[in-house]
Amino acid sequence: MLATIQVILFVALTVIVVSLPDIQDDLGLGRSDVALVSSAFGLSFSGLLILGGRLADLFGRRRLLMLGLTVSAVASVAGGVAPGLAVLLLARFVQGIGAALAAPTALALVHGDVFADAGRQGRAVAAWGVLAPIGATTGLLVSGLVVTWSSWRWTFAIPTVGAGVAGLLVPRLVPAGPAPTRTRLDVPGALLVTAGLSALSFALVSSEDHPGCRRSCWFRSPAAFRW
Repeated sequence: MLATIQVILFVALTVIVVSLPDIQDDLGLGRSDVALVSSAFGLSFSGLLILGGRLADLFGRRRLLMLGLTVSAVASVAGGVAPGLAVLLLARFVQGIGAALAAPTALALVHGDVFADAGRQGRAVAAWGVLAPIGATTGLLVSGLVVTWSSWRWTFAIPTVGAGVAGLLVPRLVPAGPAPTRTRLDVPGALLVTAGLSALSFALVSSEDHPGCRRSCWFRSPAAFRW
């Protein structure tokens, strides 16, 4: 069950990649807008990952896992019905927040609660490292199939259904984990890291649309070298 959740989270990360050209045409987005849509999930996910693990210790692992899956499912619905760039960006960013809450919690449950034996824990953690690329690759393949036969909006149905079903099954199939413990939360640090990464990414991708950047900016994309 926990392995399936990890795969679902990384499916959500890449499931819109193939459909980005369709999203761009449908919503009338520029190149920098598309780059932001693509990266919004990863920014919140990477910036808040450590905080998510701390929150799991503070509020309980299974409880936070369910919260992360719920946030991810709701954000996926919002992404699928997004009328424009602002809602789509927010939905992708919140999807990453849900993943940042669920992913470290799932790993903590595998390491400390599902497998008590040290040898089995080591094998489980080793196998866990394979799940992220499996999920990312699956997201790309499924995205291609969906946009071939339907609208890009249906790509968001995959993480919605996956996270929703997993959230319903977690109370039955996943142990609660240890009792919550008091722990120090570095909320300002996590928010600053996430805000800093987001601001840097926005500056980099926005520079490609700047009139003076085509020949002078050292951080342009490979496409900018084709003068």
